[in-house]
Formats: sequence, structure tokens, C-alpha cells
Amino acid sequence: MHAITVFSAMGGNGFVPADARCRLVAISVLWCFIFLLPVSAFAAQALNQLQTLDDSSGILPVSLGKPTGCFFTNAYGFNSGSYPEELVVAGATYCGGDYQLPFKWSGGHWIPLELPEGNVVGGQATGVDDNPEAPPTITYQLYESGGGNYAYVLSEGALPIKLELLPDMIGSEMTRLTAEGGHVIGDNWNGDWDSGYNYRAVRWSRDGESWSAPEDLAPGRAIAASEDGSIVIGNGEVWEWFRDAQPWIWTSAPGGGELTWLESWAAVYDITHDGSMIVGSRPQPCSNPDKCDFLPAPVYWVIEEGAWVMHDLQALDDVDSIATSVAMVDGSAIIVGYGYTNNGQGGIRRAVVWLPAPDGSYGAPLRLESLGANFESMASPVDINRNGVVLGWSELEPWGATNDVIWSLFERLPFQINGWITDAWYNPVTSGQGFSIHVWEKTQTVFLAWFTYETERPDGGVSAELGEPGH
Repeated sequence: MHAITVFSAMGGNGFVPADARCRLVAISVLWCFIFLLPVSAFAAQALNQLQTLDDSSGILPVSLGKPTGCFFTNAYGFNSGSYPEELVVAGATYCGGDYQLPFKWSGGHWIPLELPEGNVVGGQATGVDDNPEAPPTITYQLYESGGGNYAYVLSEGALPIKLELLPDMIGSEMTRLTAEGGHVIGDNWNGDWDSGYNYRAVRWSRDGESWSAPEDLAPGRAIAASEDGSIVIGNGEVWEWFRDAQPWIWTSAPGGGELTWLESWAAVYDITHDGSMIVGSRPQPCSNPDKCDFLPAPVYWVIEEGAWVMHDLQALDDVDSIATSVAMVDGSAIIVGYGYTNNGQGGIRRAVVWLPAPDGSYGAPLRLESLGANFESMASPVDINRNGVVLGWSELEPWGATNDVIWSLFERLPFQINGWITDAWYNPVTSGQGFSIHVWEKTQTVFLAWFTYETERPDGGVSAELGEPGH
């Protein structure tokens, strides 16, 4: 049984789906009221997805859907707007053909983004800024028909601008826009499969409506930056399955920048907007040496006595996990990542969140559930913003297509009527009565059967009245 806290608007917060329809057992006289209704007949209800900070039932996601006729979506970044009115997601969709196409999610819909003229054939939107005073600026990673990936920037009302490369470099990858929109970070690369690839982390700076030539920061790839772009983190050239990543921190300084190297063999993935915390992973010995040498363990870094100090986080089910993103939410550093469970379902990725205790320490992670709370479906976060909204993806079914989703840690999200609530639902406190629901999304129709009963067998002359106390 997958016990999920849903339907709190329907009389309590303990409705769970029955394993079988026959779970609804009549104690006395069982009544069944059947309704066939359009989805529009349901008013959107609001649920608080997070019950308490130590709630072990997990947090349910809300699907961002996908464009009509497309197979899946991939989100890469988003702003700190509240869901759904102010949230903007940068991503891509696959709708057939040879390439993904850049899209943004805004106002409840995926919207195609304009491609520049020329030989661009596809790509992804990779980041969006947080400037509330202006329309969003979005970064692209685009493919050209002649081969290679290149970084572009799109501002409202303008054509996408192609960013320059360092001398002797032939492509650019992993571009991200800083929250204030004043810088783009990423990498430039050259080389080939036979001779190997050379990556250099770079930063571009906005100059009015144009962008500067790239600034060479360090070897490897720039992964994330502080809000104003003055602090950039990245991983060095050697990066072999969570080992030898050689993470570094670049800090802007007069006349250039200062480079600080962190622990060898660790890897960094994100930094808070104010630059006070970094999250990532470090290698740990594999419990089964016959299968692997190392597995990742989640970690975070904070400044202590003027130096960056690494601390361990507790892994999901004490198995391998990675801390991928972090944000300051109302003054608290909330960390998200993913891990793999050992509850008989090894190899299935789980999205998780680490919430700080009052003393600033972190305990066991809380699960961010997959769509439909299917224990066998994978889910993983992409980022977390300053409103406590987590962006990620979830499989629709085990080993199936994925949809982009959000988990809201503290906001109240609209309850969605969709196919994932198709099941028999009951409250364990009143076992024997409940609802059988089937949703047809294509025809926007809901079949609902309400099973209920009287607590005492009535006299033979008493008629059934819907809503009467005791029914």
C-alpha cells in the first residue's frame, strides 16, 4: 500500500489508495453513489505538501506537463518566482526528429523559444535570471548543423546572441545565467575522442545589450555561481565517476581572480546565492568491492575560521547519495539531492531534501516522491529556489518517459485532477468506506463512486439520504 497524504480537502488528511477495489468492505448497509463529472466541475483545492519537518511520508510533486505532441521535457534551470504565477523554467522538449528544442515554462504552459537564423538545428534553454524588474533573460546551449554546441543568450524582444569562445576553442557547454543576470558561466572546450578533451571554465559579463569576451577562470567546468557572479565554483579537468573532480572556487578580485582548490576527489554542484554554502559529493569505499571501487557520499562546505570546511550529510537509507543544489530559504540553507534506496529496490533514484535543525545541523533526508508516489519510479531534483520550490523530473511509470515536476516545501500548491489519482481511496480511520476514482484526461471526464454505510442498521422504513449524519 502506498500511504500518501492526499485529499485533505475531502474530510481529513488520511486518505490512502486501497491495494484492491474490494478493500471497501461494508460493515452494515453499503451505499454506492456514482457520479460522472467533467474535470472542470472540481474546484482546485490547496494542499500543504509538507506536513512537518520530520514527516516521513514524503512530499508529492506537481507535474509541469508537456507540450501537445511531445514525448518528454527536460528542465535545466528556473527563477525564484512563486508557483505558478511568477515561476519561469528553462528547458527543452523532444517532439520527434533528431534534436531537442528549447522551451520555457511560464504561466502554466511550455512555450517554444526562438532559434537564431542560420544553421542552428536544436538545443536547450539552460538558465533564467531572477530580475523582477525586467522580462527574463535566458541562456541557451544550441547545436549547429556543422557540429558542435555553442552558448547563446536571449533577452526579451531581441534575437539570441551567440557568445564568443576563447582562442583555439571550438565549442561551449553547461552554460548558466547568474541570478542577477549580469554574468553567464560555463566552459569552452577543444579536442576529440581520440586525443582527449580540454575544458576551460569561463565567465561572460553583460555590457548593456551586448556580452563580453569570455574570461578564462580555471581548468575544467564552471558549475554554479553566486547571485552577482563574483564567486564561481567548478570541477577540474579529471572527472571520473565522482572521483578526481578536483573542485575549485574562483573569487573575483582586482586585476583578475583568486582560485582556491578544495579537497581532491570531491565534486561541487551548487552554491547559495550569497556564497555562504557549497554542496556536492565525496567518494566513499564501495561496500561490495567486486561491483565498484567507490560510491558518492553527500557533503556541504561552509566557511569556518576563514577556510572552507567540508561536512558530511546523511545518505538516503545510508546508501550512496549526492547533494546537488542548495538555496537560502527564509534564512535557512535547504539542500536537495538524490540517493538510492536499499529497501529491496536498489538502483532506483530517489529525490531527497535535507532540512536544517534549529541548531543548523542536518539529519536524515526527507523523500521527494515521484509522480503518483510510485515506489518503483525514479525522481531527481534539478534545482531549488529561494521560495523553497524544488525543480526536478519524475518518471511517469518505472523505466518510462519523464515529466518535469516541482515539489513545494512550504507553499500551498493547487491540487490537480489527473490520471495519477485513479485508484480506490479510503481513510484507515473509517475503513470500509471511501471513493473509487477514474480520470480520463483526454476526455476531461471523471468517474467517481462514493462508498459509504450507516453505523447502525436502520429500520426497514428509513430511506437513504445523501449527507445525513451517520451515513
